[in-house]
Amino acid sequence: MKVLSIGIHPDDADFGTGGLLLVHARSGNETVILDLTEGELSTNGTVEERREEAQRSAHVLGISARINCRLPDCGINRCNTEQLACLVRHLRKIRPDILLVPYWVDDHPDHVEGSYLMMRARYTAGLVNFLPGDEPYRVPVLLFYPCRRTFTPTFVADVTGVYEDKERSVLCFESQVGRSSGHRVTHLNSPLFLERLGARARSFGALIGVERGEGYLATEPLPLDVRGWLFPAGEGM
Repeated sequence: MKVLSIGIHPDDADFGTGGLLLVHARSGNETVILDLTEGELSTNGTVEERREEAQRSAHVLGISARINCRLPDCGINRCNTEQLACLVRHLRKIRPDILLVPYWVDDHPDHVEGSYLMMRARYTAGLVNFLPGDEPYRVPVLLFYPCRRTFTPTFVADVTGVYEDKERSVLCFESQVGRSSGHRVTHLNSPLFLERLGARARSFGALIGVERGEGYLATEPLPLDVRGWLFPAGEGM
């Protein structure tokens, strides 16, 4: 089993899917984060700081690999053929069973464009005549996770037992969630950010009668037996 989580910036996947990645990693499954950009236009933090933070978070989450495509921050374009080809190559190389992608309804243009670009890459990776020579592959299961906007989930993963470690991974991104001298105020470094993240987890968890949950949205039919490997080791939905 291999799970691939897409982050548009080097913290999106951790904030949105860290709990499910922890559950899979601790069940012995392979987990990978593919960040599309290095967040070089972020209000706070340098590229070097964000690289280090991303690796520290990866260590907390126990993921198998973390890769960065180095697409241009605020320059992601769903119609850009070079960007599409880059993502197709990664999908064909990693060959995940489950693909986690940011929800396409969002305030940040990169989240919107990145979501549509990943949908296109997932489909195109299965075409024999696109980048011929590479073995085609189409990810069987595509799920969306919320960033700034949420939704009514198709599935909820019980992340109660790993939530403290997910929060530790979030706190690794000190340049984003911390408010050091010289940092500009953003929604991420608001004192309410962790509270809001926890409130979302409690809200999703309440839908399935657990303390903390992560919600995921499916937009296509999935086989009934997919539940057992979406949420291993008895995790709920």
